[in-house]
Amino acid sequence: MASPFPGMDPFLEGYRFHDFHNSMISTCKRLIAPQIVPRYVPSIESYTVLDNGDGTKGIDIMYPDLGVFIGKDDQLEEPSAAYEIKPKFTPPTIRVDTEEEFGIRIPYLEIRDKANNKLVTVIEILSPINKRTAGRAAYREKCSKLHASGVHLLEIDLLRRGERAFRNQVLKNAHYGVRLFRGNGKEVEIWAIDIKDKLPVLPVPLQEGDSDAVLDLGKAFDMVYTESLYDRIIQYDETPPPPDFTKREKEWLHSRIAAFASKTEKAV
Repeated sequence: MASPFPGMDPFLEGYRFHDFHNSMISTCKRLIAPQIVPRYVPSIESYTVLDNGDGTKGIDIMYPDLGVFIGKDDQLEEPSAAYEIKPKFTPPTIRVDTEEEFGIRIPYLEIRDKANNKLVTVIEILSPINKRTAGRAAYREKCSKLHASGVHLLEIDLLRRGERAFRNQVLKNAHYGVRLFRGNGKEVEIWAIDIKDKLPVLPVPLQEGDSDAVLDLGKAFDMVYTESLYDRIIQYDETPPPPDFTKREKEWLHSRIAAFASKTEKAV
């Protein structure tokens, strides 16, 4: 079933964002690849940023390699007999305290020219760490280097919280935003996105002489939402992750959720 919202689902901005982030990068690759292969090669890469835990209290996100969460309706009592026989694990070599800083792997999508392996375009979906002190400076430095090298950068921000890497009056009151640096230009293209808006269809620039590829961000979101079964996982009776919405926005959210709940009941 589709999300209750026409564009970004704010309930995905909490602890589920890492899973959503990874899936969106992968899906963007799936949508772009048929348009550019074999002349170009899209690939998912990652970089590591040290997270020193300076995020807003109560909304820090953990990043396991794989996580399985139990819904409140799926919690079962395990029989005590299951614990009568203890498995014989190989003892660890050493136990140490957890470090205060954690290396966070952030995935992104890059497009290279197949003929000479030249980096042409980078597509970045911002992570929470990109928008706080621990990773913001490093991310801005990366953007500057890419631009100086003539690499196109498509930056997608689907998080309301945190400080945006790019300050602009148009984006000041927008819930979400996209910006595009074309490597061979001096202007920046900006898309301001409201919670009520559909996600945009975006150009993905390639080398000079080649037409832009097309990234339908809304289609990518719908694919991720459906394939991840988020309609059966997200608890829409809870409060969405911060920051808080205005009173009018809350009324709109509640109306969308009520319509979603009614549709879900009819489908059962």
